[in-house]
Amino acid sequence: MTRMLINSLQRADIPTDQLCQANEPGTALAALERASPSVIFADVDNTPTEGLNFIRAVRNDPQWKNIPIIAVCPLNDGSIGDLAREAGATVQIKTPFHIQEIRTRLAAANII
Repeated sequence: MTRMLINSLQRADIPTDQLCQANEPGTALAALERASPSVIFADVDNTPTEGLNFIRAVRNDPQWKNIPIIAVCPLNDGSIGDLAREAGATVQIKTPFHIQEIRTRLAAANII
């Protein structure tokens, strides 16, 4: 998902030079300590439980609680998107996603 997301962001002319990525919630939380992200993408498609726990951890930390979180959810399971919103995701995009959807979701959340 990470490479596909980065490629999609670049095709949508959204800068990725400040992109910080992590493949597991524990390393993602550590990466947040080193970075000052303006938006967080959380994968709840491939690893729903880990992704949801990551969103909750971000929302429970005062220094990160206001950073917009985009949950990347599976197309065929609306309940995961609902759980992501309940956990604190700002918006969700469903896989497979399209460039225009990413741009629209980021704009709707006042991220771009």
